Amino acid sequence: MAYSCSYETPEPENTQLVSKLGKEVELKTFKTNATDQRPEMDVPRSIHKRLCILCVGDWTGGKSKQIYVDHYMGNKGGTDLPIIGAEFRLYEKKVTLPVLSTRQQRTIFVMLGERERHSRMMRTYLKIGPPVGTVVFWGPTMPSSLDGAVKWKEAVQENLPSAKDDHFPFVLLTDNTCSVQWLGENKIFKDKQAMDSFCEQNGFLTWFEMLESSERLGEDNVFGRAVDSIVNIEKSFI
Repeated sequence: MAYSCSYETPEPENTQLVSKLGKEVELKTFKTNATDQRPEMDVPRSIHKRLCILCVGDWTGGKSKQIYVDHYMGNKGGTDLPIIGAEFRLYEKKVTLPVLSTRQQRTIFVMLGERERHSRMMRTYLKIGPPVGTVVFWGPTMPSSLDGAVKWKEAVQENLPSAKDDHFPFVLLTDNTCSVQWLGENKIFKDKQAMDSFCEQNGFLTWFEMLESSERLGEDNVFGRAVDSIVNIEKSFI
């Protein structure tokens, strides 16, 4: 706030009184047009962004993928959300993440794809989404689902041109809730390094293993970490 102040020279009869008080008075008249220098409040802007994440894969021999998605959404049981066609379920979750000086409100849609890799429904829905990343399931209980995971990745790339870009992430999720020993000599993979090499050779960003003990409600479970790995890639392109 700017202030304008003025002082008047005291009348002659008051000069002696001021002198007796032993005070020296500097008499000035001034004006100012200074502006308020208080810093402005940094009010974050809200930016709404929709992120679609596709979840696909053959039957893993464990639990339904729907259960893992339900846990991520914070649901203990099933969902009443409609089935899209006969092969897709649509889930919605809102999260708020700070991005630089803004707060980005993100709506995460999880599309759960089942059954056929080359169905008409899949081709149509991928164009409507479209997803920014894909979680592909496989399970050591059904070793053939690993080959299926690679075929699912190829099917998504075939039906979604943007999935061929280097920054489009595919994350491999190992459904091992049945606690099958799949790492070691004469197993599916010799060790974790061999699994890392498989992912690198087949274009998967990373992989996670879901165990019975890792099932938790909310974003902290293994499926949530897989989703986060995709969201973090998306943040780098904002």
